[in-house]
Amino acid sequence: MSEKVAAAYPGKASHEIKPHWFLVRDDNTTSAVGKRVGIGDDDDTRTLGFVLKLNSQYSGMYARSLWEWLELELAENGGS
Repeated sequence: MSEKVAAAYPGKASHEIKPHWFLVRDDNTTSAVGKRVGIGDDDDTRTLGFVLKLNSQYSGMYARSLWEWLELELAENGGS
């Protein structure tokens, strides 16, 4: 999955939280994001996963790199 996400969302457009867990920046629907990274492909090798849409309201406890990435995304892109 890491290769698919990196190819679909190169550079700062994605952030790997931990193995197989990613945040990405995209203005499309969650369904379109899933298709872009190969989640739910309609063949025998489909990748299972889920996509959530994040707005500017978030909270939690996690590694500093996650919060830094989110803050940068909100500052540069308005959180879309």
